[in-house]
Amino acid sequence: MRALLYQWIKTNIVMLVNAGSLISTTAVTSMLGFVYWWVAARWFPPEAVGLGSAAISAMALLGTISTLGLGTLLTGELARQPGKEGPLISASLIVAGGAGGCAGIVFALVAPFVATDFQALRASVINISLFAVGVSLTTIALVLDYALIGLLRGGLQLWRNTLFAVAKLAVLFVVSLWLSQKVGLTIYTTWLVGNALSLTLLTVFVVLKRERSLRSYLPQWGLLGKLGSVALQHHIFNLLILLSGWFLPVLVTILLSARVNAWFYVSFMLANFIFNAANALTIVLYAMSSAHPAILAHKARLTLGLGAVTVILANCIFQFATGQVLGVFGHIYAEQATWSLRILALGTLPYLIRSHYVAICRSQGRILYALLPMAAGTLLELGAATLGGRLGGLSGLSLGWVAALYVEAMFMSYTVFKAVRPIDVSTNIDQLQQHPLQPESRRILHLRQRNWGLDSRSDELIPTPVQLLIDAYLQALEPLHDHFYGIYIYGSIVLGGFDERESDIDILALTHGDLGPPELAQLKALHTQLLWAHKLGKRLEVLYIPLYNLGKSDREIAAYPTFQFGKFSPARYAQLSSVTWWTVKTKGIRLLGPERSSLPFEVTWQDVLETMRDNLNDGFWATPTERPYLFLLDGWIVLTVATLCRMLTTIEEGEIVTYLVALKRWRDRLPTRWCPLIDEAWRIRSHLPIPSLYHSRLKRMREVLAFIEYVRERGGKVFQATAQR
Repeated sequence: MRALLYQWIKTNIVMLVNAGSLISTTAVTSMLGFVYWWVAARWFPPEAVGLGSAAISAMALLGTISTLGLGTLLTGELARQPGKEGPLISASLIVAGGAGGCAGIVFALVAPFVATDFQALRASVINISLFAVGVSLTTIALVLDYALIGLLRGGLQLWRNTLFAVAKLAVLFVVSLWLSQKVGLTIYTTWLVGNALSLTLLTVFVVLKRERSLRSYLPQWGLLGKLGSVALQHHIFNLLILLSGWFLPVLVTILLSARVNAWFYVSFMLANFIFNAANALTIVLYAMSSAHPAILAHKARLTLGLGAVTVILANCIFQFATGQVLGVFGHIYAEQATWSLRILALGTLPYLIRSHYVAICRSQGRILYALLPMAAGTLLELGAATLGGRLGGLSGLSLGWVAALYVEAMFMSYTVFKAVRPIDVSTNIDQLQQHPLQPESRRILHLRQRNWGLDSRSDELIPTPVQLLIDAYLQALEPLHDHFYGIYIYGSIVLGGFDERESDIDILALTHGDLGPPELAQLKALHTQLLWAHKLGKRLEVLYIPLYNLGKSDREIAAYPTFQFGKFSPARYAQLSSVTWWTVKTKGIRLLGPERSSLPFEVTWQDVLETMRDNLNDGFWATPTERPYLFLLDGWIVLTVATLCRMLTTIEEGEIVTYLVALKRWRDRLPTRWCPLIDEAWRIRSHLPIPSLYHSRLKRMREVLAFIEYVRERGGKVFQATAQR
């Protein structure tokens, strides 16, 4: 038993240490915080304590809002940006710190108009600057703590927060003895000094350790700019998650009274320890699985198990020793807040499910899909709490809020279950357990040992996030290994122009024969699992072609199984043509089967050109006016303009290139009339933050239709000239 426990701890040490550091941070800062406010209440006048605590609360709130989602972004993104951690962190800290400073200045100037007690904040330029710097440092500290978790350096995060708590307490004790005039901003300044000291010493530690040159920490604004939209999604998500916790004490005060809020706040603070434990586990889960989606299911089962144990133990204490726990704060709390604490403790279970839902959505890049459910859940929580408070006082308010959590958990549990269930595409778990996911350094060796014929060029051409998806795909295919003759990557990856934001991951899988219903069901199951477990899962596009159709196009064969646009189909067409076969034959990356050049079919460049001729004369581009409304949409602008530029490249220059390469190449080669249209396609494809180059979508549509006709005419002349030779 001892050996098994030791092995379990050794296997999960990274998760345990980093989650433990977050929980320990909460415990240490809470205990030292209690001592801090005891010293403040003992040595400072009540007016100073009141203003100081209000200013510190405002600082914490503004700091949280001013992170702009960058902390959560870094938690998941640092592992996906190997070698760029320093520039990304430094750029994020500068942006967040600047936002915090600006928020602090605005608050110091505006707050006195709302509450006269804040008049001291704008009494002088020094006071305004002091408050702004405090907010800025708090924001930087929050973002940095999340970054350290993203780097799985939770120990440093604990060390910094402990130093901060000790430093502010020491400074408070010193000034309480030395200063004769003690004001609220004196208390506020101790927090500023504590943050500044902890951040300075952490910076010195990093510099002295010198794991990298100082130049490697210079900010890269372009890198952060590309992630701006993702950070904004995280920021909105974070605010929705925190909103009900911020408003509940205010709601209690409005509906009941400030006295009742004191009882509620103590109960909520105690329950919050368990909520924080769930948050700690899921934050580390997100940090570990964001760049390695294949481990999400296993690690999520671990965090759910640890969280469930924590919930059970906490409820044993809070349900059966409620009076003793609350009695520490005074007998009135034990009398008035007992049922509130018991009810809130029951909310730790649905909160655990909700926190896992949040982490899973972040890891899978599905934040946009989760915003609406989370917003609805927040409104439900506040609405149910309001109704409960009006009907049943403090206990009713607590019950209403917890009931809303259970409703949310019911809807969110399906997503959590799908993410944590083991991959079992063959309904034989033992088969999959024989082939666990290997570390990245052993990936190629493992695949070769399993007889997947992985091409030696794969590491050079396949981006790391795609490699992880390909690994999981091949691993899930193990039970079906004998059904496949060969598997090859083609498309933008082999053409050297893969774009992680837009490009598809194109795979051609050759089967020995037609796949039966059991095999098709297994393929559908594994693709569904990959879709949920991997951020790029929806980009995977696989054509399953029987070997007897080798080298044939859509018009020559029956429909075949495909996975496209996030959906598996047992029989459909997916634009299989000579272009597909030529790319596979000449540039494909082999994942299984014979070398691409030895595949038993022939395809020539003339076959590719014939496909281009057919597309211009008989395909969709020959009759675009039948559905002109399509060209009102941005997506169709990119598809049309970029595809036609690719076709021109193939027809006139004898080369197959990616969308972006084609757009860039023809930007200055075509008549100037078409430059705005190509620039528009480039703007949309590259997600440039600038307005459309056309004032009217109708005018843009007409230009696209004219461009189609221009390319058809130009291509036709080339084919005609070639035929005459």
